[in-house]
Amino acid sequence: MHLEEFAEGKSFFHLLDPRVKFLAAIPYLFLLAIIPGWQAPFAALAFSIWWAIWARLDSRRLLNRLAFVNVFVLMIFLFLPLSLPGEQIRIFGLFSVSREGVFQALAIALKTNAIVLTTIVILGTTEVFSLAHALVHLKFPPKLVHLF
Repeated sequence: MHLEEFAEGKSFFHLLDPRVKFLAAIPYLFLLAIIPGWQAPFAALAFSIWWAIWARLDSRRLLNRLAFVNVFVLMIFLFLPLSLPGEQIRIFGLFSVSREGVFQALAIALKTNAIVLTTIVILGTTEVFSLAHALVHLKFPPKLVHLF
């Protein structure tokens, strides 16, 4: 898998300064990770899709990347509704599917896809060396930059 497969291009996201990308992406991604419910993550996923279209990313390669992530999300969808207590929607023998579990799995799926897609659009449209150089300029610890 090529690390910089989305780094080439002439879109708005490709031309943005990597320091600005980091300063914009990190708080947004943390906010997205902690926001409750499923409506806000749904809106964030819609924005991420719009940004991916705006960045003119190859949809086949992008969907291929998202497919790997969604294999794990599928596992959450299979087990969380069965294991989280709450109002029963359906019963399968000894197992019951809870409404809360379904909504929690939906929220996790939306957040995961929005976070991965946003990360690809914002940070993946820059060469790795430029991102590391931006971290140096943002005064990140040198050991962390070397690990990156």
